[in-house]
Amino acid sequence: MARTVLGISWLNGDLKAVAFRGGQVMASWSSPVPVKSVEDLASALQQAARETGACGSKVIAVLDSRDVTHYLQETPPGKRGAILRLLERLVAKKKSFSEEPVWSHRPVPAGRNQYRFLLTVMPRSTLDGLNHGCCEAGLTLTGVFAPDSVLHRHLPDLPVRPNESVLLVADLGESVYLLAGRGDGQILFSRSVPMMQGPDPTRAVQEINRTLLFVQQQFGVVVSQCWLYGETARRALGELNLREGVTVQTRTMADEPFSLARDVALLSKGNPGNLLSRIRPPQEGLSRRMKIGAVVSLISAVALIAAIESTARVQARERSRLAAEGQRLAARQDQALARERKQAGMLAFLRASDPAENPPLAEIFLRYLSAIAPTNLTFTSASLQHGDQGWTFRLEGQAPIGVSAFLQTLEVVETNLTFGLLQVRLTDSTRRRLLDSPSLGNASTGSHRSFFVEGVIP
Repeated sequence: MARTVLGISWLNGDLKAVAFRGGQVMASWSSPVPVKSVEDLASALQQAARETGACGSKVIAVLDSRDVTHYLQETPPGKRGAILRLLERLVAKKKSFSEEPVWSHRPVPAGRNQYRFLLTVMPRSTLDGLNHGCCEAGLTLTGVFAPDSVLHRHLPDLPVRPNESVLLVADLGESVYLLAGRGDGQILFSRSVPMMQGPDPTRAVQEINRTLLFVQQQFGVVVSQCWLYGETARRALGELNLREGVTVQTRTMADEPFSLARDVALLSKGNPGNLLSRIRPPQEGLSRRMKIGAVVSLISAVALIAAIESTARVQARERSRLAAEGQRLAARQDQALARERKQAGMLAFLRASDPAENPPLAEIFLRYLSAIAPTNLTFTSASLQHGDQGWTFRLEGQAPIGVSAFLQTLEVVETNLTFGLLQVRLTDSTRRRLLDSPSLGNASTGSHRSFFVEGVIP
């Protein structure tokens, strides 16, 4: 007899549940009140299990909140174990919160001689709270996923070619979820855009256009189709007036608004997007370590015999590997020296413009600018000030004259600031004003024109 699986969608406080058995939806339930914190989860999950008749079932959940972040991460080629250890260190270094992170990774297309992954990162306390709530309700949590793991299952069902790139847009209440992928199911990029005051079609259009530009820059593809996930997204966002060449269509979904809770119940715990895959129960970990120890001992004995019989061959391969690694390290050292020279010039500019002792963020921000700024752009002034919303900043500089080149250069700067490591929120800029009022002019000197960018580092 097929076992019942309870699919849970917990999206910005909106909790829905679907009891799924043998490929059929048996019952569904929606919380009448928002579930905003993990402290409220236990009672809500108990009620969900009662209302759907899924007491004692396994639970697979999809969740989204402001604590869940996505970003691309590149690494050098290597074995799987070494790549995972490197990603773990990078996640711990780049996290935007103080507590321990949990994360999942999904391979995405990359250039030659490098790997690239789409990382999903969230605080472990959220996952622990969800697990504790399931235990209190007599349920067993087996999988936790971000919306991209659920939505990407619909990519192969769209009427597009396998190698054609599309953007899937879903309304999640207090956020709009954007998933870029191909018709063959390959994910390229995903992000969640907060909408604290409810759906905002104007801002949605702006963020969609930015995401389309980012995907084009990172993957060299042009997205020509935008698909709204169900009638909920179509009603919330209305008619989207996107950039020229992008068509907007609606993907009709069954069982709205329970489709995400239904679809997540179909995922297996071995799915690469499962955030629980990096966390094992103590008993399972002990048993697994014993098995791994026995296997390692056997492999070590075999490897020792093989090494004795083929020492010369192993040494030749090792010398070849070390030579190739030396060449890669030399190239990286040259790149690092070039970056340091550029950063030194920027630091000299900072000390000249502000002789006082600068806070650490100012130096970090300036190093970051030197890494993302196009070579044909020059910063002439920079200011940072700490406030209630974070660090506000204003940048001034010179960019190539000519409307097209000028706007393209500033668009690259603004896109890198918005989607980069610091996740800057822009408030005003010369480019925005020119797009709003093309008749406005800017001061120019020779072959360059003045510009400014203002924003907040949260």
